[in-house]
Parts: sequence; C-alpha cells; structure tokens
Amino acid sequence: MAYHKIRGIKDWIDSLIGFELYDELPMGSRLDFQVGQFYSAHVKYPLVSPPKVLELQNYDPIDESKTTFKITNFDEKAQAQSQFPIKSLDLRSNERLYVLAGKPRPVIVLGNVESEWRGKKDKIVLCLPVASFHTQHTSDDIISIQLFEIPHLFYIKPSRKGTFLEGAARFELVQPIQKGELQPVKNANRSIFKLSSDGFKLLLNHFVKFLLNNPISYKLDSEITAFRDLIREELKAP
Repeated sequence: MAYHKIRGIKDWIDSLIGFELYDELPMGSRLDFQVGQFYSAHVKYPLVSPPKVLELQNYDPIDESKTTFKITNFDEKAQAQSQFPIKSLDLRSNERLYVLAGKPRPVIVLGNVESEWRGKKDKIVLCLPVASFHTQHTSDDIISIQLFEIPHLFYIKPSRKGTFLEGAARFELVQPIQKGELQPVKNANRSIFKLSSDGFKLLLNHFVKFLLNNPISYKLDSEITAFRDLIREELKAP
C-alpha cells in the first residue's frame, strides 16, 4: 500500500527544523506502548446532549444474552439505568452504561499506566486520536494546521516510515483506552513505528500550548513562528 499524496506543504517538517518525523521500531516493541507509538484503537465520541444511556427493560437470569435494554436520556432518578444485575458487566451500583459513537482510528500513545482503584485493576493507555483529511478539507485548511495556527490540531504527515494518510491529531479527543483494545499499526515498510523524539517534542509543545496557552519550549515556539511567517509571505507572493 502506497502512502497518500500530500495536499499541504510537501517539505513541511524539513522546512521547519529538518528532522525525520518518525522512527521505525523492531517488531519486538509492538506491545511496548512507548510514548509517541502508533496503534489502532476504537475511538469513542460523545453523542448529542443530554447523555444517552441504556435502561434495563427485561432481565433473563438464566440466559443473560436475552436481556433487553432501551436507549434513553440520562435520568439521575431512574433505577433501571443504574441497577444492573448482570455480573459480566462489572458495574458498580451507581454506574451506568453510556451510548457513544465511535470507529477504529490510529492513535498516538501519550502515556500508559497499570492502576488499581477500589480493588479494580486497569491497564490504561492515554491515547491521542488521529483523523485523516477528506474532500471537505481545503488546501488552506491543511496549511493552517501545518503552520500550527489551529490550537487543537497537530499535522500528521504521510511517509514510508509513518502513516499512510495525511491527517491531524485531535487534542480535543484525547482519551483513556484499555491496553487490550490497541493493535499495532505498520507503515509502508511493514514496520511498526512511533514519532521520533524531536517529532514528539514538536507535538508536545503544541499540545501544552493548547492546554496552558504557553509552550514548553520558547526557543522551539519562536522557530515555529518564524517558519509560519516565512511560509505566509511565500504564499502571498505572486
């Protein structure tokens, strides 16, 4: 499979600093969950407000697969939303089953932890979802993302060493995902990969600026500003 044609600035990262955005990893690292490593995961999105939940209608204790639910709006007082006798769901008495939209997407690992809370153990990976560009995205839209002008989006460049598709990492969709849901993805060279240390620093700088309105590296941020001004001047030229 060939990687996707670039619609934005073709020498984007080289114009800025001149480093490779991706590092290939040995296959033995496929389940390392390294910071910056790429996986495929089921990314979820909230539906429209108010929250949608499953409400228990009929419970079959002999064959739990025959239990039925209905989708309804969240109601704090509705016992049928919070009292689930189904053991396999492992819900606490005040927890509900929420209805979310979602789809498999590439994600970038921001961190991972094996945690325990009230006797429940979890293996959680904090993931940054990546979305590919579609026909609705104009070249101007893509260039604005490449120039770090959109605070919640980080440009993802297609490369033989990295992703197939041109797109953006969406900071507003950062979410925890169970380790067991993540599958390593391979590049055009059939290798697993991650963002290089410089590439992850570039992403982290933009992410922290999105969170705190201040970069982690003022030197890097000044280089980004100079790069942006240079490209904008070139684009104005006849």
